Amino acid sequence: MTRNVMQVMGRDCLSPAAFVVCWAPDSTLDEEGRVVDVAGGTGQAVRIAATYRVPVFNLAHPPHQARVGAWLAGNP
Repeated sequence: MTRNVMQVMGRDCLSPAAFVVCWAPDSTLDEEGRVVDVAGGTGQAVRIAATYRVPVFNLAHPPHQARVGAWLAGNP
């Protein structure tokens, strides 16, 4: 579990990531369309990110996959 905290919040637990990218078949979105939970072990990292309002992009969710793909192609 400690690994999940550091993946999102940094080694010092005070430096949140700019965003999180994951692939999880089942995700829970909030009323604003943000990923706030996913199934499996990745869920802990996603819940931490949601708590600290770190954007999460789930590549299993087609709109997120398109957004990340556009960003990688240089067309955010």
